[in-house]
Amino acid sequence: MLNVCRVVLGLWMVLGGVIWVPGQSRPASRPPANPDWYDYERVGRRPTINGRPAREKMHTYEERAGAIFSDRPVTRRGTMLPNAPRRGPRRSITSYRPVADMLAPDVLAQEADGDSLQARRFYEEALREYRRGLIEQGWPVEDVGSAIAVYLNNHYTVVFGQPMPPGVPYALYELFQGILGNDGDFTASSDRERQLLAESLAILATAMYSQYTSADGRERERLRQQARANLESFTGQSAEDFRELVLAIRDQL
Repeated sequence: MLNVCRVVLGLWMVLGGVIWVPGQSRPASRPPANPDWYDYERVGRRPTINGRPAREKMHTYEERAGAIFSDRPVTRRGTMLPNAPRRGPRRSITSYRPVADMLAPDVLAQEADGDSLQARRFYEEALREYRRGLIEQGWPVEDVGSAIAVYLNNHYTVVFGQPMPPGVPYALYELFQGILGNDGDFTASSDRERQLLAESLAILATAMYSQYTSADGRERERLRQQARANLESFTGQSAEDFRELVLAIRDQL
């Protein structure tokens, strides 16, 4: 099962810089979770955006993000980006109204290999810790943009051994506000679709980072390779190409 302190630490690294949270090793009576439970190729096939597979749409969004920064000259803003989206009376473009307290854990567990009850509990714990971390850091919880930013940074952190440069996760949040807001399928998507997508990404991001920081030796390397596969499957490009996008965004800050 998930190590609570390790999960929260992963969220701190994404949203507010590295904050040390004392961790403890996974109890011996709790074996590592089934790797299929946090494999994007399996978990990511359920969510849709206006009836279309979300995995295909995400590739399109990433291509648009890359196009925005690939040919842009370096013009630093010279100002520090906030650690969290500004709160206000208006909902963000990527937010949704929950149709259930937790939607993804039950949906995903129905197709999980092994013990479906254990898988559901695994997903529920990951989602609770994701929510707790976002609330503590002031990020919107019911928001696809938040889930994308956390997913990308947690996987980036595992693959490259360090989190994204300061300000980049928030810049990605801003970037996807514009990209998704101009996509007809996303604006037409239902609250249920958005919740299932956001929660699925949140679970994957939290579980992957937690499992990685709790592992060692060969298991740690296996998880790093799985994080690479998750990142590349989500973005539709190599991890190194995605890092180039991250660095291009950093150079604009």
